[in-house]
Amino acid sequence: MSEKYVPEEIMAEAERMQEIVGGKGETEDYLKAAKIIEQESTDASAVEKKDSKIVIMPGKEEIISRLSEVESDPYMQERLFPVIANQLAGKELVGMGVVMGIEFAFYDFAEGMPPAIVGLLHMNIKKYVEALVDDEEVKSEACKMIDEVNESLKKDKE
Repeated sequence: MSEKYVPEEIMAEAERMQEIVGGKGETEDYLKAAKIIEQESTDASAVEKKDSKIVIMPGKEEIISRLSEVESDPYMQERLFPVIANQLAGKELVGMGVVMGIEFAFYDFAEGMPPAIVGLLHMNIKKYVEALVDDEEVKSEACKMIDEVNESLKKDKE
């Protein structure tokens, strides 16, 4: 009789289920284990959502429009804001994700430019977050993160 191939991840999950219920691999053992795993997953998901609220970022045109209200420099409107829009548009993000998305956009935009340019970009990051995030809780979380990073950088320089 030939052995059937069973993918490793399925075997690992089957072994995990057996460990959870201490069974011999009977159908009811797998059902019990599946319920336990489902509950673990639900509990973890609830904690994750409770700790950080998620927002859906606006579309590209809306992002560019909102940032243009904050910064009237045509160069930024034509060059930087589309990069930020490409990084954030339509994504589901927590506060830290918004900040990281803007940071990645700064990195892409400023590649090959003098370090001073990056410093100038960071001067407006809070204004950008405030313009892009409607939810006050997420906006506050993002701005708090920016403050913590700035404080840490300040201490490193001392």
